[in-house]
Amino acid sequence: TPEPSPTPEPSPTPDFSGGGSGKIIFVSNRDGEEAFYIMNYDGSEPEPWTEVPSPDVSGRFAPSYSPDGSQVALSREEADGSRNIYVIDVDGTDWQQLTSYSGGTLNASFPDWSPDGSQIAYSSNDNEGLYIVNSDASGNIPLLDNPIGFKGYPSWSPDRSQIVLNRAYDNATETFSDGAIDSIK
Repeated sequence: TPEPSPTPEPSPTPDFSGGGSGKIIFVSNRDGEEAFYIMNYDGSEPEPWTEVPSPDVSGRFAPSYSPDGSQVALSREEADGSRNIYVIDVDGTDWQQLTSYSGGTLNASFPDWSPDGSQIAYSSNDNEGLYIVNSDASGNIPLLDNPIGFKGYPSWSPDRSQIVLNRAYDNATETFSDGAIDSIK
């Protein structure tokens, strides 16, 4: 059997969902500094989306619209080097921190909203796990807590019964569904 080719390093992926707004949200350094931008689906009218409310933040990652388009989840790098998940109103106000990693070694990345908007799946290097947190910051629950290989880019199935993700240690894709998702609905 042929050997699979290695998975290339992904570039930051824009979120095209926009909650019906017709806008794409993405990260770019087009003006010399990494920032969030929005633009129309056709690429017209790119403009800065919002300022991160802390001047010592060095990274912004993986913005994702909520299903209704009213909020954005994202991963933000803190001054100490750790990353946390935040939810922000689409107008750039009301920043709510959902995870509380610190110390520069633990990170939360790649947030993905559940189809009903009540939860966010994310990856963390905290035991190389996959976690779910409620969108109101309650109930941070580990789904996969396995120190073998990074698990990234979670994505919910439309019926919320499964989450597909990428395992970096063997370039495989797996679907997670063992009843745990049903137990936290």
